[in-house]
Amino acid sequence: MTNANDLIKSVEAFDTGLSMADLQARHPDLARRTAQRWLSQLVEEGRIVASGEKRGRRYFPLRTKVSDASATEQDSFPSFIPLSADSRDIVAYINQPLEARKPVGYQRDFLDGYQPNVSSYFPESLRRQLHKMGSTAELNSPAGTYSRSPTLTNARRDWPPICRYSAPTFAR
Repeated sequence: MTNANDLIKSVEAFDTGLSMADLQARHPDLARRTAQRWLSQLVEEGRIVASGEKRGRRYFPLRTKVSDASATEQDSFPSFIPLSADSRDIVAYINQPLEARKPVGYQRDFLDGYQPNVSSYFPESLRRQLHKMGSTAELNSPAGTYSRSPTLTNARRDWPPICRYSAPTFAR
């Protein structure tokens, strides 16, 4: 009798993926509804990958190639930058293959409830905190002078800057 491991073996045998009809042809003793339930469990567990919807849905093997692993080592986050434990967990999660990550959705009513220039996604306290973090100390500074030292900026704060440099004269 067919079990979930047999379904996995069938899916792994075909890189191009298998449809429900293909799986039923390979396992005629398995009821369609049982196969659907097992496949959805295998997808949720991250053991196989599903793509498409309804009759166009195909099931693919979960593959991690050796060449991908070496590329991940080269593209990994630099070890000389210190990270908190939470940050290391996030980097480890992002470095997983896409097939191994848990798919996430969104709350449609939350997005539909947003009205530009009327409501906001963030609460007032968080908006104030973010505004304070993004504000510059001197709002009257010319563009591009935010990161410069005050001694290097123009004393008069006008634009264009006044040149206080005179060219040297050469005796003939």
